[in-house]
Amino acid sequence: MSQAHLEVTYRHGEAFAAYLRLPRPRGAAVAATREVTPSILADVDAAGRLLGLELLAPQGTTAADVQAVLAQFHAAEVADRDLAPLRKAS
Repeated sequence: MSQAHLEVTYRHGEAFAAYLRLPRPRGAAVAATREVTPSILADVDAAGRLLGLELLAPQGTTAADVQAVLAQFHAAEVADRDLAPLRKAS
């Protein structure tokens, strides 16, 4: 996958969870999930590279929250337009 994208899951019309899929090399697989904050989990490969973020409370997660976690993992920022569904989930 060459571009990040955000998938939001709804239950009863409310945002329930979201997953930010990040660009990854072909064949990369999640080796571990790390709790970054109580509402953000990070999926990493065996080398510790960030592959995706699970947002357990998308309605309370901002683009700035996501960018801060990406910076923690030394991952590239995601374009604001790719995080726009977070604003809609609020």
